[in-house]
Amino acid sequence: MNRSNFLKTTSLGLAALTASEATASTQSATQNVLFFCPRWGSEALSPPDFCRKVKDAGYDGVEMVFPEEVKDQSLWYSLLADHGLQVITLQVQAGADDVDENFRQFEKYLRVAAQAKPLFINSHTGKDFYSFEENSRFIRRGFEMEKELGVPIYHEIHRGKFSFHSSPTVQMVAAFPDLKLVADLSHWCCVSESLLGEKQQKARLETVFPRCYHVHARVGFPEGPQVNDPRAPEWKSALDAHLGWWDRIVALRRAAGVANVTISPEFGPAASGYLPTLPYTQQPVADQWAINKYMMDLLRKRYNLV
Repeated sequence: MNRSNFLKTTSLGLAALTASEATASTQSATQNVLFFCPRWGSEALSPPDFCRKVKDAGYDGVEMVFPEEVKDQSLWYSLLADHGLQVITLQVQAGADDVDENFRQFEKYLRVAAQAKPLFINSHTGKDFYSFEENSRFIRRGFEMEKELGVPIYHEIHRGKFSFHSSPTVQMVAAFPDLKLVADLSHWCCVSESLLGEKQQKARLETVFPRCYHVHARVGFPEGPQVNDPRAPEWKSALDAHLGWWDRIVALRRAAGVANVTISPEFGPAASGYLPTLPYTQQPVADQWAINKYMMDLLRKRYNLV
């Protein structure tokens, strides 16, 4: 399939998604949850092998950094279309410490991410050490670029970004009531050194949940953003806490009448420091792919009643 056909097909799907969000559903209990496989951690696989593996595993799409090179973009257009996979793209490249340079990177890589005509762009936005007004500049520009690019832009809850902690995130939600977030609450567990059970944290979660449009299903704990294996019984309390938060977000999205709720199981790889390794050998203590597949299967059964 060529690029124009891919973009036409994807644009129609996006239009349908947008229309469904504007109409309250009368059958929320039957709505599906769509699962997206992260490219992160599988970069060693060629794009064709990756897409084949993703499809065979039962995912509905991929979440990825879209390439800048036209020939690489063309390859991904064809592969995604041929395998019937939807796509969420990421803006994670804006990393400069200087505000103005980071802002330029933010604009540039949002434009690159939009080339795929994804369901939406998931952006790592701002910095934890920028002032509220400096970070607000990025949010305002994000709303403008949504209209320019014709693609929704969500902002991920993430360490190191404007949303690194519940307090500044709630302030941003108050300032921008239409703010759209990606819920990766494992980061707040790490930053706050808790499972967010405090009265104040619970109140902030309830403020933020209605603004969470997508879920990153990774389980954090008070001393880190990722447990070594969520299947292990010692992590039951952490898993149960996250399941409760995700249940709330899924229920709110369904109540809002969206056609589909989107989740990316996003346990990260050893190479990025997320999956613990044994000393000296650097052998990962678990298998990233298997964990994410387990999480997808667990949540599909939980939410799609299959």
